[in-house]
Amino acid sequence: MQRRGHLANIPLYYEYKDAGITVGAQPAEITGTYLDNFRNIWDLYITDTAANPTSLSSSTGDESEAEFGQGKAVFYQNGDWEFANLTGADKGFNLSPDDLAMIPIYCGVAGEEKAGLNCGTENCWAINAKASEENIKASEENIKASEDFLYWLVTSDEGTTMLAEQFSGIPFKGAKDSTNVFGADAAEYASAGNYTMFWAFNDTPNVDSWRATVVTALTAYSADPTDANWDQVKTAFVDGWAYEYGVVNG
Repeated sequence: MQRRGHLANIPLYYEYKDAGITVGAQPAEITGTYLDNFRNIWDLYITDTAANPTSLSSSTGDESEAEFGQGKAVFYQNGDWEFANLTGADKGFNLSPDDLAMIPIYCGVAGEEKAGLNCGTENCWAINAKASEENIKASEENIKASEDFLYWLVTSDEGTTMLAEQFSGIPFKGAKDSTNVFGADAAEYASAGNYTMFWAFNDTPNVDSWRATVVTALTAYSADPTDANWDQVKTAFVDGWAYEYGVVNG
């Protein structure tokens, strides 16, 4: 479900790009202009796959990971965090970094030969600024301790080494080079002048409900890839966005 939802960043990104919308300026409505391009890549996913398209709803991310790690598949949609699983000994894949690469997802959009990677995250570091009235002093100490820890994490030799080895690269000056080839691929595309596809997906209103509706429609289309069923995907995508925006914003 997560991968199907994350793939929605492709049509959302290009629609945002055309309209000059920045992440955080969530529109009340979307047009679905690039949903036919989304269909192009989705059709490729469900026809050239180790899974049966009619049973995708019961397939798991672990199964996809195993198919790729065991050499049964040559493409696998995931993020740079997957590098450790594929190259480490924990899951028994032990793939060589030299055999791995991350490439853009192409779907027939004009000019996409200059596309880089989708780069973004749904996560962030945060420190709770609200001290409890019962224990103000302890809360202030905890906030200061958290700030000190984060500063150590991104400046100390030990902290930056751990981040580079276990969490790929970090966007700070003086950060250590990572052995994660996926992060290196993203940087290489950017340095070559390719545009980075920002994470428009973060703007999804009422994300779990919207995503679940889209995934349900995609599941039905995968089992029976007709134009009529793709129209249901469009409805879930576009009308569902407007509905969920209304739920959240009134």
